[in-house]
Amino acid sequence: MLIPIIIIATTILIFGIVISEDNKEMKKTKYPSHEEMENLKFNYADMIWYLTQNTSLKHSEVYDIDGYSKDEFCIYLFEFYNKNLVWNRRFKCQPSYVIFGNENREGAKAKKSNKHYIIVFFESLIKKLENWFGDGFDITSIAGLNQYHFLSAKLNFPISKLIEQAILQFTFYHEFAHVIQFSVQDEFEREEHMAGSSQFDYQMHIEEFDADTFSGICLATHLFQFQQDWTPDNMTNTEIKNLISIITGSVMTYIISLPMCKTEFYTEECIHPHNSIRALNIIGVIITHLQEILNKRNIQIKLDLGEIFLEANNVCSHLLNNFGLTQELTSYQKILNENYENISKYHKKLQDELLNYDESAIKKWNLNN
Repeated sequence: MLIPIIIIATTILIFGIVISEDNKEMKKTKYPSHEEMENLKFNYADMIWYLTQNTSLKHSEVYDIDGYSKDEFCIYLFEFYNKNLVWNRRFKCQPSYVIFGNENREGAKAKKSNKHYIIVFFESLIKKLENWFGDGFDITSIAGLNQYHFLSAKLNFPISKLIEQAILQFTFYHEFAHVIQFSVQDEFEREEHMAGSSQFDYQMHIEEFDADTFSGICLATHLFQFQQDWTPDNMTNTEIKNLISIITGSVMTYIISLPMCKTEFYTEECIHPHNSIRALNIIGVIITHLQEILNKRNIQIKLDLGEIFLEANNVCSHLLNNFGLTQELTSYQKILNENYENISKYHKKLQDELLNYDESAIKKWNLNN
């Protein structure tokens, strides 16, 4: 499986982060201080009331976090991600909000209504993460992943929590990318289409690819910050490689678990690109951008794309099997073995389209970093 993995790795394109003279104004956005961020308070009930009065959001769409057994976790996420939106106000997507929804859908969605931007985490996402990584989960007890025992002991931080956070961060930044896209569109009302829709829309493929790539860049940045702030100074290159592999492999697992309009490999069909394209894109973006950060900081760590791809796929395969997603695992492995040339070709096509996509969240990232 090394050949298709390397093909995808070498076709990853990260747009150069260059600030031109015309973009200096965007760089002047004042960040709130850490003290200001700590003092920010949000009230869920008040926010829901406001949004139902001023947007097309209906009470029937809203999930009551007070009725959930893990309400403290939901409240933490509610406050954390609404603060994150304030911190990212330089993207000029205000006012924006994060709430919870009870629609029978997987993951999350982005919505624009009456010049308000809303990210909705669905109840199913929270419950899926609880079922996967709840009390008692130990990734090192899974056959084939026992080698992560040493990493877990050295981090002094539960790997399960790190994985859970990575999936939530991927989800948030994917939806935030859609918010950025919507902010430069003229529509009064805009909402994501369901992932399982069989209707083909090439523009939607570009939007989803852009959102995944934006999320991967943000994840790479957070992974670097975690490695700098939380990991011991004496971590070896192998241990850092394992840390990256377990994070990227877990995000791949989540992507592959998401619904599609069909399990067979496709390119120009459905609303979203095939999950295999999305999974391989996200790992390539994370590794490539993380290496760029390390190089820029003159940190002498060389990430071997092929090795990390193989290990992330190993993590992904064992997690899918552990969570009972054997059909998804079999399909994913079969598609990688039989369609790597088509995956690479369509991946490159979507990359090229992003260069001409004026509403791209990646372009906004380049302007703001």
